[in-house]
Amino acid sequence: MEFKTKKQDNATVELIIKFKPDEVNDAYQKAYQKAQKKFKLPGFRAGRVPLDLVEKHLGESVVEEALHELVHSALDEIISDLNPQPISVPRFTEVEQIDRAKGATIKGQYDTFPIIKLGKYRKIKVTEDQPVIKDEHIQKELERLQQERATLMTREGAAQMDDYVQVDIQIRRKDTGKNLYKNQNLNVQLGKTATLPGLDEHLVGMQAEEEKEVDLDIDEDFPDAKFAGNTVTARVKVLDCKFASYPELNDEFAKDVGEYENLAALKSKLRDDMDREARRALKSRSTQEILNAIVEGSKLIVPDSLIQNEVDRRIEQLGQRLGMKKPTLDDLVRISGENRDKLEADLKAGAQKAVYDQLVVSEISKEIKLEVEQSEIEKEVQERFGQMIPPDQMQRFLQNEELLDDVRSRLLFMKSLDWIYANADVRPGREVAYDELQSESSPS
Repeated sequence: MEFKTKKQDNATVELIIKFKPDEVNDAYQKAYQKAQKKFKLPGFRAGRVPLDLVEKHLGESVVEEALHELVHSALDEIISDLNPQPISVPRFTEVEQIDRAKGATIKGQYDTFPIIKLGKYRKIKVTEDQPVIKDEHIQKELERLQQERATLMTREGAAQMDDYVQVDIQIRRKDTGKNLYKNQNLNVQLGKTATLPGLDEHLVGMQAEEEKEVDLDIDEDFPDAKFAGNTVTARVKVLDCKFASYPELNDEFAKDVGEYENLAALKSKLRDDMDREARRALKSRSTQEILNAIVEGSKLIVPDSLIQNEVDRRIEQLGQRLGMKKPTLDDLVRISGENRDKLEADLKAGAQKAVYDQLVVSEISKEIKLEVEQSEIEKEVQERFGQMIPPDQMQRFLQNEELLDDVRSRLLFMKSLDWIYANADVRPGREVAYDELQSESSPS
């Protein structure tokens, strides 16, 4: 047997293996011996048919098994001698020849480690926006905390917008009288809960135990088809009405929220927290811009299989979020309703970016000789799993090499990003209000 390799342009290597006639014959014999164990022939018990009769009856039909034997034995022998080394099992796609008298030649290819030539990764220029926390932003957060601590009080008198109303409701089509909906205990926050258009306005002004029957014209584009384009009659009875009573924003409120000395101390803490949150988000954005520039200036040759593996991982992840087992791209298309080509292209683009980012960051960490200490790994494990793992089991947990490798890789990646940011030329940019930053970071 002999082999030769030829490097391709996309981090793959062509592999050609040639086998001598005696090696081919040995492979056929192994194939016949394997088939013999289950081969049946009149006059013989299963598995007891003589090998020469097995060979006579099966002939060339065992060629696939013979090829499998050839490939398996060849890879066992040459895998450590392949240069460059493979990162996956070679794939054989072409059989040029297989003949017991002349020998065999098979062709395949395998993926190699990515080739990375880093460009500039120090002193990358980036402009970073500066957060501005205004009094109105503090007030908005105070109101959110206030709403969390609201108490529902019984409304004496007519319901008002934003009240919490409990109703007995029955809805039918006006023209046919067909019942469309019935609920004897529907809870609605007026002006906030999605109901039929115009219904809330009719509930405003009603009191507990009051009944009313109203007609509502529903637009054609209403999302529920049984209502869309129809005039319906709603019979409602208000069972209960409550309103939210909010605590006063004062020193006592501050003490209740977090044992702050007074309201001024709470406001100061909120301002600090919001500023820190905003700066962390802006730093993350800047770091990604820096990394984008480094990747853009570097040269990467990456085998397609690495990108496809990341695509497959993302499909699996998306499917799990939707409660699916072993999802496929077609499953995601069916569930999401997206165009298949677009979804596939988006997944591939995202996967390629993630792989390129990871490879470049990893290469930088090697060049600068960045390492993660064992103490850092143990601290991270304690912080992530400490509350879930009993103290007497933590030491055994810390001996899980697969877990530790995962934590080590994650920490090294994050430390590398911090180093990239610290060694960039980050300049202050425009001032941006806190609420604008929140709007920019929210999904559209």
